Order: sequence, then structure tokens, then C-alpha cells
Amino acid sequence: MKRELSEQQFEDLWERASLHSSLSQMSSDYRTWCKRRVRRRNILTFSAVLCIFTVVAYKYFAMTDSRYDAIACNRSGYSGDYWVEVVNEMLVSEV
Repeated sequence: MKRELSEQQFEDLWERASLHSSLSQMSSDYRTWCKRRVRRRNILTFSAVLCIFTVVAYKYFAMTDSRYDAIACNRSGYSGDYWVEVVNEMLVSEV
């Protein structure tokens, strides 16, 4: 004895089947999506840390003063002012 499906029952079964295939597709894609999301987050975090490090390093090295505030010489017979004059003459003569 065959039982015939009504149109409503057929639509319900069709909807369940399509929902089941959609859910299985989505669940398999979810793992890939999660991995991709974690990878993107890691790349963005690394990029942000690298940018911050670069800015801090640039500021630090830019702030280091390359001027010489003192002159050291192992000849005690000459004063510091003498060496300042010698250096000034050398710099002016080269220009």
C-alpha cells in the first residue's frame, strides 16, 4: 500500500533536506573560516607590534644626541679650550 504525500508534506521534506545540506556545508566551512580569522588576527597583531616598535625605535634613536659636550685628552698640559679651538679650526678649514 502506497501512501501519497501531500504537497505540504513534500515541501517540508524538501526544506529539511536542503537545510541539512546547507548545515553540513556551513559546518565544514566554519573550520576554514576560523583558521583564516585567526591567521588574519595574528598578522594584524604582528603588523601593529612591528609598527609600534619601529616608531619607538625611531624616536629613541632620533633622540640620542650625537654632539660632544666634553673633550677628553690624555695630555694634561693642554686645556679643554685649546682643543675646542683646534676642532673649530679643523671644521672651518674643511668647509
